Amino acid sequence: MRLAFELKNISVIHALSSSVALDQVKAHDPHIIVLDVLGTKMSELEIAEEFVNQMRSNPRPTFVLTPRVPDRNSFPILHSSNILKKPYDLTTLVHMVTQVV
Repeated sequence: MRLAFELKNISVIHALSSSVALDQVKAHDPHIIVLDVLGTKMSELEIAEEFVNQMRSNPRPTFVLTPRVPDRNSFPILHSSNILKKPYDLTTLVHMVTQVV
């Protein structure tokens, strides 16, 4: 995914956890966020929901990649973002992001 964005001249800041990602957002103020939810456990969706919720004070386009689309009632904040269900088409994701850039 990183290489696909960089080939389109989009700078990528990478983080392996939500806490590091929040620090990166504060330090670099990115224009777009792509949040990859790695698993299907409820706690992972809750972390993603909290991350997106914390970004509401300084909103920006957010794309959430997830193995399952969470219930709208349980995770309303995630549904305010662009949700792509895994497996997703990388070309489609890059196209969606470049349309925002």
